[in-house]
Amino acid sequence: MKGFKLWRGATYDGLGVLFLGWLYGVSIVKFDWVAWSLIALGAILLLFPVATNYRKVFDSVKSRRTQLSANALVVIVLVLVIVGLLDYLSIRHSWRVDTTSQREFSLSEQTVNILKNLDREVTLAAFVTDAETQRMEDRMIEYSHYSGKFNYEIIDPIKEPERVREFFGPEKQYLDLPTVVLKTELKDEEINSTGEEEITNALIKVTRDELRKVYFVQGHGEKAIFPDEPGMASAEFVKDELEKQHFQVDALNLFQENEVPEDGDVVVIAGPMRKFASNEVDALRKFLATGGNVLAMLDPETDSGLEELMTDWNVKLNGDMVVESHSSFVLTSTGLNRQSSVSLGPSAAEYGDHMITKNFRFATTFVKAQSLSKVDEENYDFDATELVYTSSNSWGETDLKMHLK
Repeated sequence: MKGFKLWRGATYDGLGVLFLGWLYGVSIVKFDWVAWSLIALGAILLLFPVATNYRKVFDSVKSRRTQLSANALVVIVLVLVIVGLLDYLSIRHSWRVDTTSQREFSLSEQTVNILKNLDREVTLAAFVTDAETQRMEDRMIEYSHYSGKFNYEIIDPIKEPERVREFFGPEKQYLDLPTVVLKTELKDEEINSTGEEEITNALIKVTRDELRKVYFVQGHGEKAIFPDEPGMASAEFVKDELEKQHFQVDALNLFQENEVPEDGDVVVIAGPMRKFASNEVDALRKFLATGGNVLAMLDPETDSGLEELMTDWNVKLNGDMVVESHSSFVLTSTGLNRQSSVSLGPSAAEYGDHMITKNFRFATTFVKAQSLSKVDEENYDFDATELVYTSSNSWGETDLKMHLK
């Protein structure tokens, strides 16, 4: 009977160790070597005594006492499984609420999407002062909540100078605080900020395999991304934001080049004032036909020469100016009077069902915009999706001078 007692005790021990390994794995949202080691040890403790005492096991199965023990074992297993599942669900599908007035601990939709789609391990090391430790810890808990591939550690360089030397080498004499280092197996990025925007941009850089190239067409009076005068022009601001998100941005003169460079992913046409030449239109047509992407922002009352190209893709430029009427009540000497005005900046709060506008929740205003429509509603070769709808008080005005007199 000593052999049987050894088997029964080891079985329960093995079951407990195996459960601890599984519980540890789901608690940290991933199974590392510690979790798998515990699971393997538990399996050995569970199965080895059965294999070495199989005759006694089969003989004892017939006894009523063994059957009662088996029933108790089944109940224990079920309880452990339920506890483990509850722990798993609480870790991976927990309900989190940010109670701060400014929602300072809530991550943006873009950050959440990037974290959920991580396809490789990312390690973040934050070197911060003692006063910043708790705030950084709260932010990193949010990051790690959305991905099991995001790992972090927070280091106080004053208390742990050896960790600074480990990361930066013994020659590092001075460290700007805060310093945040993100690493993958292929890349690393260092920033001097603990803000979400900077951390997420760095996360994009270390996880993106290659730079994407965005070309802004120039030569037709478009918005300049490299302005001659210093200052933050609107197009220059867009360029800087794209570069922060690890895009390469450059100007493109299609008239001279005759084609979009092979490294181009997106071509932006930002408000041309003059007509495109035929060779430029052909270059854009070829680029689109080979899978390229074009963002065309064409102002009304402007002949861009791109109307035929838009028609090829079932998009019609209506050549009007979208205006919107506004009404208000003004107190005058004769009482409360209603006044109406017409604006060239229509507002929009309704958006199409598309990834570009998926998370738009606020109203936007478009100054001097023209309306678009489909050339052929029955054309199913192209999946054209409306992105923005102006209000019911707006319309496309073709005789603008007469209307605004």
